[in-house]
Amino acid sequence: MNRPLFIILGALMCLPVFAVSQGDSGPPADILAVRNIEIIFHTAGSVLPNKDLDLMMSLYADDAVLTDTAHDNKVYQGKEQVRTYWANVSGPFRPEHHWIGYTPAMRIKSNVT
Repeated sequence: MNRPLFIILGALMCLPVFAVSQGDSGPPADILAVRNIEIIFHTAGSVLPNKDLDLMMSLYADDAVLTDTAHDNKVYQGKEQVRTYWANVSGPFRPEHHWIGYTPAMRIKSNVT
């Protein structure tokens, strides 16, 4: 296969898809809002462009509760404890991890009521 064509096809496959899929239900604007949460989540924890803990924390309310099911259902209550979880416990923000978050758009199904 022609190398430039291969690069272009690869780049196109990486572009986010904002169209509402057939498995979605609810108002399209609300479905897009849910999709944007997923985009922010993966962008924040990815090395490209940079890991961004502040961006991750923008998804959480001051009274957020996060349950870590991978570690004996430990509960983190409040935004500061949730920040501690992301900064010190979870994988994406560890300095030795260089992850790129990606969920294929066709796997995302939203049911907004």
